Amino acid sequence: MSIDAMSVKELKAAIQQAGMSAVGVTEKSELKEIAAKAVEKLEAEAKSGFKVGGSDVTLGGWECRVINPTSTPKHVIVTLHGFGATNTDFVPLASHLKHTLPENVMWVFPQANVDRSLGASAWWKIDVPEWMSAQTGGEKVLANLIRKTHEGLPECRANGLKMVKEIMTKTGLSSDKIHLSGFSQGAMTSMDIALSHDTPLGSVAMISGAPIVVDEWKEKLEKNKGKHNFFVSHGKSDPVLPYAASGWAVKLFEESGGTEVTYVPHAGGHDLGGPSVILALGKFWAAAYN
Repeated sequence: MSIDAMSVKELKAAIQQAGMSAVGVTEKSELKEIAAKAVEKLEAEAKSGFKVGGSDVTLGGWECRVINPTSTPKHVIVTLHGFGATNTDFVPLASHLKHTLPENVMWVFPQANVDRSLGASAWWKIDVPEWMSAQTGGEKVLANLIRKTHEGLPECRANGLKMVKEIMTKTGLSSDKIHLSGFSQGAMTSMDIALSHDTPLGSVAMISGAPIVVDEWKEKLEKNKGKHNFFVSHGKSDPVLPYAASGWAVKLFEESGGTEVTYVPHAGGHDLGGPSVILALGKFWAAAYN
């Protein structure tokens, strides 16, 4: 039914269904204007499956929390949590950066499945003590660790690529409008997914992570040399993942990827690094949208 053919009651019902308000509006012409926007919003939601505001959807086999302030997103930021965490951990980023980023940014927060053998949520099987011991094991131990193919990683990569494809299909956006990011194990995973995609994504942010399967990464970086956009941040006092590993990652990205990396080390430990790092990340994303 067209807007012009709707009664006042039907116009108000459409507005209410879209979660919008017409309080104080008495003229039918004004109701029509609001209802037209409401119908546009409802049609966009039906097409993509993403409700304006917040919703839970399945993407790539993962349950995802979606924060979507607009019916027509122009960019999507996907943020993967760390080992043993939940997808709500980084939802506050959306509000922290709402004044730094455009309003047409959609956020996706996937939830890793619980690995019963580890007793915690994990993107793939990670041996945390092994990484912690690499702090004191010397460069050789760390060099071997970052070349290791971890159990479950190929399956996780496939799920991540499927997730990216589904986001692109539902939003109609190209790969350069999709931005992956993550913390700790989520940082490693987001980079692995991004480098495995056929075409470069808009950007990748790696926070308190470490490189993995570096021989594979090197080959993939060289395939799309000069077309990458990376942000790396790490705490110098990180007791979980070696700070030195992030430096190796930056060197790998710059030499094999042929791109300058936005590198923001900080004095903290295994954490985001505080407001200054979040602000730097927001500026990095804002620049990536141009």
